[in-house]
Amino acid sequence: MDQDGKVYEIRGTVRGRNNAPLHDARVVVWWQRIRERIELADAETSEHGRYHLSYRVSENAPQPLLLVVEARSEYLDAPLVSPLTKAEPDLQIDLILEPLDQSEWATLVRSIEPLLDGLKLSEFVEDRTHQDISFLAREVGKSTEVVMRVAVSARLDAAFKIPGPAFYAFLRQQVPVALPSPLFDASQNFAPIDVLGHHIGSLIFSLSAQVQTQTLTSAVALGLIGPQFTKQIPQLVSELQVSIILRDSSPIYLLKLPPPGVRVSYWGSARRNAPSPLRVPATIFKPAGWPLSFGLSRRSRPSQPGK
Repeated sequence: MDQDGKVYEIRGTVRGRNNAPLHDARVVVWWQRIRERIELADAETSEHGRYHLSYRVSENAPQPLLLVVEARSEYLDAPLVSPLTKAEPDLQIDLILEPLDQSEWATLVRSIEPLLDGLKLSEFVEDRTHQDISFLAREVGKSTEVVMRVAVSARLDAAFKIPGPAFYAFLRQQVPVALPSPLFDASQNFAPIDVLGHHIGSLIFSLSAQVQTQTLTSAVALGLIGPQFTKQIPQLVSELQVSIILRDSSPIYLLKLPPPGVRVSYWGSARRNAPSPLRVPATIFKPAGWPLSFGLSRRSRPSQPGK
């Protein structure tokens, strides 16, 4: 191409398995001709999978000028190649290994992520110091309640290790009807946010397997969460069914039912009226960031607290 020609730009994102951004992938822009193609520019993707290339087009170049964008990576079994595309002064072409999740959840997350500056979805707050929810709602053109559903789902994901989209399915469909609404008001400036998560988790975990299955299935059908979750529904329901939150414990704990024959004892809590001892046929799962403050034992007879 003529070095004195007009400068054209092309940008986009390269995504691999599970739509994860591919870093350090080599991206090449080709001028496609009838029996050959000519390299116009190349570069490597950033840590976020993004690329930005520029090339020159001579005023005498044949029209239309047809381009192909190709990405190669050690994480790909074969190169990703774009469809034949007419050159434009400013063009965006994304290369994706798997079909992009167009669900409501995925679309919301994609619109929010570029604004986070390293912040995690589970770290949003709305208090006197930081107004993350309000800021994001304005920037993406959604209500605070929409962003709040994403934030609560992400917090439940981080705490209980069940995918956020699964919780979003219940929050979005208001299942069960007893779920706090609106969530943004129920958060009370995020002072009792862990208690709110505890309450929401309890309501969802206590639903029957049939209702949980129906809710997740309808969420996929309505495009609230991606179709890839269809095959995961039995496993998600299984995880929801074996999850029990200790209502009388402080801090909050999630119990996972153990293998047959294993019994665990739980004693005491920060509350005086908490059951002590209480025999629970379960293991204790401590959500990330919450301290463990009570005793566990596998002995046949429970000992007294503090011993």
